[in-house]
Amino acid sequence: MVNVGNLQNAMQTQPTAQTPDRQTPVVDHETEEALNIPGRGVVDHGVPVKGPFNADLTDAENQTQLVTYDDPPTPPSPVPVYIVSTDRKGRVIHDFRTLYAAVVASVPGMIAGQHETRSKLRIINSGSNTVYVSNDPASANTMFGYPLAQGATLELNTSRAVYASADPAATNPVSLNLLEEFDQTIFTG
Repeated sequence: MVNVGNLQNAMQTQPTAQTPDRQTPVVDHETEEALNIPGRGVVDHGVPVKGPFNADLTDAENQTQLVTYDDPPTPPSPVPVYIVSTDRKGRVIHDFRTLYAAVVASVPGMIAGQHETRSKLRIINSGSNTVYVSNDPASANTMFGYPLAQGATLELNTSRAVYASADPAATNPVSLNLLEEFDQTIFTG
């Protein structure tokens, strides 16, 4: 164990016969001046060097001139397209489905989602209170919505989503029956 007072003396060692002097490294090969290419080093890797790297940027005469690059190739001319026939062969499939929706008082809810192939939506109010219908949830209320009385039918030709809310005086949910009709075209060639 080394005393703290002797720590500095213990760390200093005098060269003795056991500790060799530091040697200078021996160079294995002769060094020569070579061109240092940024990104490639001094080896040409099979690509001959034609001068300093970016000579146009390092040349004092060219530093004030604008560097020009190759022009982009001209795009090929478009291939002409000839329309042979404007009518497509296909058949239209008519389909429908029935839905049931319960509408709560003063709370607009979606009764039919958006469907791109829907051609017709029929809404029947089978509840006991008036329902207000709109294509926007903020408008499905007593002020902006279309009133649909008890037993009344509303037919819409839309593919958008439809929202409804019941009369604020309704204590129970109002039931709605919906019939969606779809027209899908299936192309056959």
